[in-house]
Amino acid sequence: MDKRIGHYQIVRMIGSGGMGQVYEAVHDQMKRRAAIKILHKRFAHNRQIATRFLNEAKATSIVEHPGIVHIYEFGQTDDGTAYIVMEYLSGDTLRQRLDAQGGKLPPEAMMRIGRQMASALQSAHEKGIVHRDLKPVNIMIVRDPETTGGERSKILDFGLAKIIEPEGGEGITNTGTILGTPAYMAPEQCKSARAADPKSDVYSLGVIFYEMLSGEIPFDADTDAELLSKHMFSDAPPLLSKAPQVGMALAALVHRMLDKDLVSRPSAAEVASELQQLYGSSSLSSAMTNAVSAPVTDGASRRNVAKEPLPVRHVDPAAPQEVAAHEPTAKTPQLASVPGRSGRKYLWFLLSVLLCGTGGAVLWQVKGREVYAAMTQKPPVRWSIASIPAEAEVLDENGRVLGKTPLSVERPIGPGIVSLTLRLAGYLDKPVAMPLSADTAITERLELVPAPSPGPSAVQDGGTPADLTVPTTTAQSPDP
Repeated sequence: MDKRIGHYQIVRMIGSGGMGQVYEAVHDQMKRRAAIKILHKRFAHNRQIATRFLNEAKATSIVEHPGIVHIYEFGQTDDGTAYIVMEYLSGDTLRQRLDAQGGKLPPEAMMRIGRQMASALQSAHEKGIVHRDLKPVNIMIVRDPETTGGERSKILDFGLAKIIEPEGGEGITNTGTILGTPAYMAPEQCKSARAADPKSDVYSLGVIFYEMLSGEIPFDADTDAELLSKHMFSDAPPLLSKAPQVGMALAALVHRMLDKDLVSRPSAAEVASELQQLYGSSSLSSAMTNAVSAPVTDGASRRNVAKEPLPVRHVDPAAPQEVAAHEPTAKTPQLASVPGRSGRKYLWFLLSVLLCGTGGAVLWQVKGREVYAAMTQKPPVRWSIASIPAEAEVLDENGRVLGKTPLSVERPIGPGIVSLTLRLAGYLDKPVAMPLSADTAITERLELVPAPSPGPSAVQDGGTPADLTVPTTTAQSPDP
């Protein structure tokens, strides 16, 4: 490529992806380092791709926040090549940081970095910008001596961003288009990119938090279609069962962010505020340790404590601050010296912590039901059924229509299997076998009804004409 872009001298290429390359450059007069993102020339005449590329610069420049990469200028060269000039960042991506630390971070580090990310998203959402592609590779961690911990997170790559116009414009995304990275997409975004709103970014951030704390993403699958189905229909495994050191209040916040109903999710501003409060409690991690190790000296063993009647009270995940208030601090007397009702509060908290490693993580998941009933009642089996194409009828073993795909069905748990049928006009019926013993998510590709036998002059190989094939794609984020 040319060695210059405007007033910038190209130094070296620092990244390359399917949409373009990123170069390090230096301004002639100011000697300022910059990163220049250049769209591949083969896309120069593709109006939608070029518009989406420059949309990144427009979206990013609208938001003024230290947690979002700063744009210096953008435009097109004489030959029509689109480019964006942005601040040069020296540091690690969150993905690199996680890989270097065994896949996860301590809760305190996660809360510090996560609060910065939520604050940056809050600023973007206030300006009508929805990122739609949050993931660890799109977050940089750079040095900043002015911040707590000496580091700052920066959100990058607004190439798939949605700009909510005041007049309600339709934008450049077609109805039904799927944009984003499947492992981090919100349920509504899995159906259509146009359905994404600020709470969709909160869901993606919740997936990132879950991964930062546990070392695993909440959902994984062999295909993108299965992964999208799980985001739409399956509940995330309890975070405390994978990372009991996290603490109940923080785990409850992450699960609220992963709520399937976007209305029930907190806003980015609420996430930032709660993380600030949790991080401000310097005894968060030591309180968990003290609660587990505190001796019980009133004659009751831990085993006896675990047998104490459970329906006394339940933990409401809608009020995580009440849970946090019950966590003992470094100055809290030992359990034996806390009499009466106060002592029972600490016994309850201890019981919750002890149970977390053996299935007790359901304590904070249950809403409005008695703990004992939640622990003893067998949950129903949930089936998540999707088809390609969608809108296929799902018929039960008696031929009754249960609904249309994508569909979530619950049945009482038990032995055996149930035979269902997927039916869509123009396609062959598809039988599927669903087990009653475990939650199951499937995505079935329907086959077209064979065309009538052609005349003698037509091809006789029995194949399906190429123009009848129904492709299914999941658009990935332009990378870099």
